[in-house]
Order: sequence, then structure tokens, then C-alpha cells
Amino acid sequence: MANLVRFALMRRVLVFTLLLASVDFAAEPVTRSYLLGIADPEEVMERAKLVTSPEAKVWLNPQRTQLCVTDTAERLASIGPLIQSLQRPPRNITLHVRYPEFVTLPNTTQTVGISGGDRTGLTGMQSSPFGPGKIRFGGPPPPVVNPGERRGAPAPTPTPAANETTVTVPSGKGAWLMVSPAAPHAAWLFQWGVGRNLWPAIPRWTQVKANLYVVPKLRGDTIRLQVMPAVSFMAGMAQRNLALESMMLEKTVSNGEEVEVSAAPGENEEFHRNFFATYDRNRQPVPMQLWITPTVQ
Repeated sequence: MANLVRFALMRRVLVFTLLLASVDFAAEPVTRSYLLGIADPEEVMERAKLVTSPEAKVWLNPQRTQLCVTDTAERLASIGPLIQSLQRPPRNITLHVRYPEFVTLPNTTQTVGISGGDRTGLTGMQSSPFGPGKIRFGGPPPPVVNPGERRGAPAPTPTPAANETTVTVPSGKGAWLMVSPAAPHAAWLFQWGVGRNLWPAIPRWTQVKANLYVVPKLRGDTIRLQVMPAVSFMAGMAQRNLALESMMLEKTVSNGEEVEVSAAPGENEEFHRNFFATYDRNRQPVPMQLWITPTVQ
């Protein structure tokens, strides 16, 4: 009788162990990769994190062409249909940019050039990619400066109302916007970067400008603006445009809502104060701000 009882208990333990093993096997994490096609990588990432478990790992491959997910097979079943639902061309977003009254642009229909630039993140360079030479900074601009104006050309007659411009880009792509055609605090900006090992101490910089690299991203009913301060300068015969991703500002607005971009208080306030500056028509350094209104087309 004791043997029968012992056998029954052992059988129950064995069955229970097998059940636990089957549950563990069913929940064993699996890693799979999914081609993104024309889906927005960041939007796919955000959506995927909402449908996976808290313990899941979600990342993009270095080329940003595949989504990689480690999760249970049950959770992974929703990733494929999710990516398929996002296979749509990006919507175009028009950025209407308004400057202070003392800034004069060529005309109100001026279209700002679009470029990828050198979005390096500026993590430090061990040698100068710009060649040796003494550092030299450009002087202040004339009282009225037209972006793209030939160096040495006479300043045109100001047009008081011509302080607005527009640019249209696909969601997720970037546009370069002017902050100042000659940065008043170029020397400070240069030393700031050298002190953080963001760029070498010996390139020759001329015609230093302050720009913004603005990336609008449509997210549901809102638009997320990623605004990166950027320094543009001539190094020899080559122009460099370096966007400082570490100084990026993010603003979320509704469709058609105007937002001010200017020096922001906080940890990086000193940098922003020196970056968001220009010259007024009396050639005096003044704070600079601009207003951006994104509209989905």
C-alpha cells in the first residue's frame, strides 16, 4: 500500500513538472527580424514597444532597414501585421518660419534648401578632418543679409514684410533653417566644442553661421519637431554643416500650431544663449528667436 501511495505521489510530481516545462517552453523568448520596407523606422519602433511585453527587446539594425524583436512567439505574431499597416509613403509637412522684424529675407516665397548635412553627433575626432591652419572667424554681416547672397555684393533695399519663409519636407526628413548668417559668438561656440572634445582645436573656420536642422515627424494627430542647433562654416574650400544632436530640442505641437524656438532655460542655457544670437541692423549682437508653424499636407 505504501508503495502505491509513493508511486501515485511520484506520478503527480512528474506530471506537474512536465506541465511546468511545457509552459516554460511555450513562453521561451524568440528573436525575429522584420523588413521595414517604406515604413518609418522610429514609428515602427514606438508601435512595436506598445504591443510587446515589458521584458521584450526591440531594436533596429545599423542600416535601419530591419526591426529586431526578442519576445514570446505569441507577442511576435502581431509584429508582422503592424509593420504591414505602416507601409505608406510619408506625408509632407510644410514648415512656415517667421523671423523677427529686423530680419530681412529675399522674398516671402523663399524656399529654404534641404540637405542631409553631417549629422555626426559630434562624438569627438582625434585628428582634424579640415586640414591645418589658424582659426579665423567671419566678421559681422551687413545690416541686411540675404541667405545665399554673393560675398561682397551690395546689400539690397530692405523689404519690411519679407521676414517669413516656407519649406516642405516629408515626415522624418530634415530642413536647414537660418538662425544667423554670421554667428556673433562663433569663438565661444568653437571653444565650447573643443572643451568637450567634439571637434579638433586646430581647423581653420571661416564664415561661421548658426543654423537649425529641423526634422518634423507626424505622430498620430500631432507633429513632433526635433530641432538641432547646427554650426556651418568653411574649412578651406569645403563647407561643413554639423548638427549637434546632443543639444537637440524636442517640441510636440498640433497641426497648424505655431511654436517659438529660442534660447531655452535649463542645463544647456549658456549654450543656447550663445547660439541663438544674431546681429541687428546696427551690427549689434541681439538674441534671436524664430517661430515655426508645421502643417500636414
